Amino acid sequence: MDGAVSPADADTLADISAGMAEADEGDFVPHEEVEAWLRSWGTPNELPPPRWK
Repeated sequence: MDGAVSPADADTLADISAGMAEADEGDFVPHEEVEAWLRSWGTPNELPPPRWK
């Protein structure tokens, strides 16, 4: 390989960069809260869905 980035790879990298910028600016649900919620499914102490931050 010559180190050149194909147009498809460039598009993918641009999409990733845009998604990261959007995540930095916007609302999100922390992974830990989602994980705790999912682990509570089917238990007597099922948690409510986590809220956007």
